[in-house]
Amino acid sequence: QVRRELKPISSGRFVVHGSHDKGSISINRVGLKIDAAMAFGTGHHSSTLGCIKALTNILKFGFKTRNIADIGCGTGILAMAAAKSGALRVTACDIDVVAVQTARINLRENGISTKTLVFRSNGFNNFNFNYRGKFDLIFLNILARPLTRMAKDVYRYCRENGLVVLSGLLLSQLVMVERYYFSVGFRRMHTVSIGDWVTIVMQKKVSRRRI
Repeated sequence: QVRRELKPISSGRFVVHGSHDKGSISINRVGLKIDAAMAFGTGHHSSTLGCIKALTNILKFGFKTRNIADIGCGTGILAMAAAKSGALRVTACDIDVVAVQTARINLRENGISTKTLVFRSNGFNNFNFNYRGKFDLIFLNILARPLTRMAKDVYRYCRENGLVVLSGLLLSQLVMVERYYFSVGFRRMHTVSIGDWVTIVMQKKVSRRRI
């Protein structure tokens, strides 16, 4: 019943839908098939939808996003969107075992498991990141406090001029989180606000080498 009541969600070129709505998706849209599960992320929460809208804007601006990471991937919806947007390699992780299992199933069901690596990790604390980075784009749809603690790691694994999408934030937490990322070397590109929730797109600055 929960699955049947989840209606398709559209954002730019993407349509998030359940398996019961698969036949209704137009051929000129990018379908992301996600069924309700124990893991977070069906595209109906404002923080997840904000990330999808942010990705739509990034693609519209012409940024090249070939190597992408989804930290705290939940059901894997953002990893799926990245893979279907032309990314050559996608790395996804979550601290929760059920989320990792769910993401792997969803990636396989959407036919994109071959270019996506999914594993359990608390943030970037996994050896896989040592050879999967540096990333053109990093999604972090988690919570405000963990985002602030991960700022230095995000900077380390993001390439110069690379982008990071920060979500899971209330509008009242925007300034606090931005300050941490400003301090390590990011600048704001734009934000996506949906209700009380906000998603921030930031870019890693080019380091200035001394002559």
